[in-house]
Amino acid sequence: MPGSWKNRAALRLENSALALTVLPSGAHIADLLVKGGASSFNLMWEAPWQTSDSGTSLHASLTEQYGAGPIGKFFAGWTGHALCLDLFGAPGENEARQGMPLHGEAASIEWSNVNSSPSQCRLSVDLPIAGLAVERTLELHNGESVLRCSESVCNLRVTARLIHWVQHVTLGPPFLDRAHSRIATSAHRGITWPLGYEGKPALADDREFVWPMAPAAGDSGRSVDLSRPFRDHRTGFVVGLQQKQERTFSWIGVINEQSHTLLAYVFCTCDFPWLAIWEENEARDYSPWNGSTRTCGLEFGTTPFPMGRKETELHPSRFGTPTQRLIHGRQEVSARWIAVATQVPPGWSCLQDIHVHADHVELVQGEQRINVPAEGLSRFLSGESAI
Repeated sequence: MPGSWKNRAALRLENSALALTVLPSGAHIADLLVKGGASSFNLMWEAPWQTSDSGTSLHASLTEQYGAGPIGKFFAGWTGHALCLDLFGAPGENEARQGMPLHGEAASIEWSNVNSSPSQCRLSVDLPIAGLAVERTLELHNGESVLRCSESVCNLRVTARLIHWVQHVTLGPPFLDRAHSRIATSAHRGITWPLGYEGKPALADDREFVWPMAPAAGDSGRSVDLSRPFRDHRTGFVVGLQQKQERTFSWIGVINEQSHTLLAYVFCTCDFPWLAIWEENEARDYSPWNGSTRTCGLEFGTTPFPMGRKETELHPSRFGTPTQRLIHGRQEVSARWIAVATQVPPGWSCLQDIHVHADHVELVQGEQRINVPAEGLSRFLSGESAI
């Protein structure tokens, strides 16, 4: 239902298990909370700097403070889970002159509230530079610890084009914590970012690896366990990970052992074949980071690296998997994903697998199983039923 979040217009959804806040400006999921457990805190990362709804004088002022141009425009509104469409990374010079923000227009433009209720909202927006019409529906079913999302993108133009479509899930303390949290994923084969990281890279450049062990920066021969966040202070990294193509459904998840809380995203591999993991561990000294921000992006989508359009086109595929999605003229395409947020028993420290069934999500750790009820789930994720 309509409300506010940190002086921004907001929509609040909840059922008996979960509560979340969606910001019509940028369609960000600003918070997600598990009810009735130890984790009363927001599972999403909250920007530690001031943000504002787009189109306001405050947003314009913050844009100038946070980097001006494409970068500042994104940072002035971003928090939590953002949608990168139709661009993942910085725009080219011509796009920037037209007003294209970092990561595309979708996260930096006002969406219309088409329909909302206490447990469901449907937002839509036209992206004037990209020439796309986008719709996103978020829904909670009664009693379920599962957030369902259905997205559609329509090419308003007559010519085909390649797009980036990435779910920029951003986590941080207190949920994502060095001492108590563990990241797990169905992704397998990866490659490190080729461009260093602010002169403070945690990982070696442009190196292949197998999750979760990636080569550390320098010539030490040391490996970094990427499942453990924020290990090397004052560093950062970006990696791209390929999902296993034989899987129908892929996933990325985090368990916090102290609060016994789990958050996992599940999606069709054919829709989102890549996972980009980005970590900022107090490395960036400039505004708005100011050398004091810890955050991690678990970004599943069509594209492995936030390198912008030109650089992505130089690598139309990696490991045999395309790095962009084709959308024909006047065509509408869709994708769906779910977020599972729930309490887990003491002793659960790291997910080993997630299976999707007709009426539940099965969480796996060794011989232990947790079944999270979700009616019609496999049909929903496969696009066989409407929300």
